[in-house]
Amino acid sequence: MPAFSLCSKSSVLMSPTTGRYIFLSLVALSVPCAILPIWMIISLTESIANKQTIIHLDTGLLYFLLISVLWPMAAVEFLGGRNKQNSKPLISWLTQHAGAVFLSWFIICLLLAVIGGFAVPKVLKSHGYQPCHNPNAIHRLGKGESLIFALGACPLNNQQW
Repeated sequence: MPAFSLCSKSSVLMSPTTGRYIFLSLVALSVPCAILPIWMIISLTESIANKQTIIHLDTGLLYFLLISVLWPMAAVEFLGGRNKQNSKPLISWLTQHAGAVFLSWFIICLLLAVIGGFAVPKVLKSHGYQPCHNPNAIHRLGKGESLIFALGACPLNNQQW
């Protein structure tokens, strides 16, 4: 028998109950993170409807949808788990197709984020907004490369940003 084994009882770092509580807390934290891009789209729609003159946009928030991949994992963990009275899973279909469900959910969320990143600026341009350069803005893409859209023409002075 090897001196060190990853599967031995002495190398277990936490109990299954502790792991389950940590996983549940991560799933609970993922809910507001996944709602953030939905809130951004709703806010953007309201800004367009109200003809707001300046709209600050960060399409990177759409990638927060990817955190929702924890939801099908939680469904498999809790709905696909075994019942204490009998050894059959609660929802056997879910346990049999867990990999396909998880992969499909991930691909759908990734496609929504990527397509949304291209579609949102095009929607703004179609409503008369143009991307503007703000030299005072420091954005994750680089200085002055923030996604600021102005209705009509870009402001001449930086006081309106």
